[in-house]
Amino acid sequence: MHSLKNFKYILIGFGKMGERYLNLLSKDGVKDILVIEKKKERIDLLKSKFNISPNKIFKKLDHISFQYDKKIIAIIAATADNRINLIKKLSNLKIKYIFCEKPVARSIKEALDIKKLCKNKKINLSINHPWRFSNQTNKINKLVKNKNMGKLISYNFTGANVGIAMVGIHFIEAFINLTKSKIIKIYGNLKKNKFINARGKNFEDYNGYILGENNKKQIIIINTSELAGYGCFIIYTYQNGIIVQDFIEGKISISMRKKIYKNQPTYKYALPHNNFQIQLKNSDVEEITKIALKKFITKKNFITIEEALEPLKVVICSIQSSKLQKEIKINKTNKNLKYKFA
Repeated sequence: MHSLKNFKYILIGFGKMGERYLNLLSKDGVKDILVIEKKKERIDLLKSKFNISPNKIFKKLDHISFQYDKKIIAIIAATADNRINLIKKLSNLKIKYIFCEKPVARSIKEALDIKKLCKNKKINLSINHPWRFSNQTNKINKLVKNKNMGKLISYNFTGANVGIAMVGIHFIEAFINLTKSKIIKIYGNLKKNKFINARGKNFEDYNGYILGENNKKQIIIINTSELAGYGCFIIYTYQNGIIVQDFIEGKISISMRKKIYKNQPTYKYALPHNNFQIQLKNSDVEEITKIALKKFITKKNFITIEEALEPLKVVICSIQSSKLQKEIKINKTNKNLKYKFA
C-alpha cells in the first residue's frame, strides 16, 4: 500500500479530528502539510506541540497560494456546515483528491450537489466511514464465516449519548456495508438533544431509537439516550447464534447452537449450545482512519460519496419519521430537509 508521505496535504480544520489527522500524517513521515485553522488557541497548539511553521498555517483556504500539483490531497476535518463551500473552493484550486469527514452534508440535496460537482470537476472524493477496516469488524466477519452462523437476522446497537448523526451514522453505514443492501424504510423515535453539542452551540443532534429494514428483510435497531452516560454494544443475531460486541472494551461473546442441532426448527431456541469469549485490541479512530486514507490513495475499497449518502439518508429519514410519527420510505424523502449536523 502506498505511503502517505509520497503526497502533499492541505488539512482544513484543526479540532479533535484534525489533530488525529495531523498525528497519523506525522507518524507516517509526512512533512509537507498546510493547515487551515482560525482559532488562536489551536494555532498556538500547532506551533508548540506539532512544530508546524507559521508560514504553513492559514486562517482561510483563500489565503493559500500554490501551483497545482497532482499529488495534493485535501483533508476536510471542518464541520458539516461548511463542507460544500470548501469543496467548491478546492475545485476552483484544481484539487482533485479530497478526503472528507462525515456526515458529508446537512441535507440529501447538499450531498447530491457535492456528488454532481465532483463528477463535473473530475474530483476523487472519499468520506471517512472507517469502521469496516477495524480489528473488531474483521474478527467478527471471520467468526461468522468460520462458525457457519448463517444469515444475519438483525443488527442492534445500544448505547449512551452518541448522537445519531455524530456516531450513530457510523453503525448505520456498518450495517449497510455488512449486508451489502440499502435500508429501504425506517421508523424513528428521536428527540433533539438538550445538552449543548460537543462541537459547539451552533450544532444539533438527536438520540432515541430507530428501526430500519433493508431489501433482504434484515433489521437494524439503534437505541441511544441523551440521559445515558456509558457504553456502546452491538448485538448481531444470526440464524444459528448471537454475537455481542462490547465496542469500548473490545470483548466479543458468541453463543450458538451446537453443530448437530443446526437444522432444528427455530422455535427450539434453547437447544444445547457453545459459548466463546474473545478479548481483542480495538482499533482506534486514528488507526482505521489511516487505513481508509491509504485505501483512498490506492483507489482500492475506499468509501465513496455514493456509499456515504445512504447512511445520511437514513439519519435524515429517521428524524423526519420521528416528527411525523410514522414509518418513512427512504426513496420518498424530502431531499431539501436540512439539519444542523456537525
